[in-house]
Amino acid sequence: PIKKNTSMLPRHKCDEQIETPFMIWNHLVGEYSTAKAQSRARRITREDQHKVMIHFTALLLHTCRGSVFSSDLASVLNIDGDRSQMYLRQLGCVLAPTKLGQSGRQAVLQLPLKLPSLGERKRPK
Repeated sequence: PIKKNTSMLPRHKCDEQIETPFMIWNHLVGEYSTAKAQSRARRITREDQHKVMIHFTALLLHTCRGSVFSSDLASVLNIDGDRSQMYLRQLGCVLAPTKLGQSGRQAVLQLPLKLPSLGERKRPK
């Protein structure tokens, strides 16, 4: 839910160009950034970046009816293929090899979701 907040957070140059309504801007900044100590300024941490990527991947899967190519996700998010495949796996996708002439792997969301439990994580050797 979007929280109503009367104090407007500082705007960024790119936001001024697209003129995001202030309630939406406050919500996005609040959800995907971390407050600096004793300041109204905010910063984007690694965890915030990861959260944005996961949410965007989930949105893409939803709009593409649960099937997307990992290479397409990588090019849209400007990340490498391994990282895009990691995000897709974290959301419960199965990655299948593609046919000749197609780059990346096809990710298909498996329903019902079968997310890995914490005990199943591979430990580095």
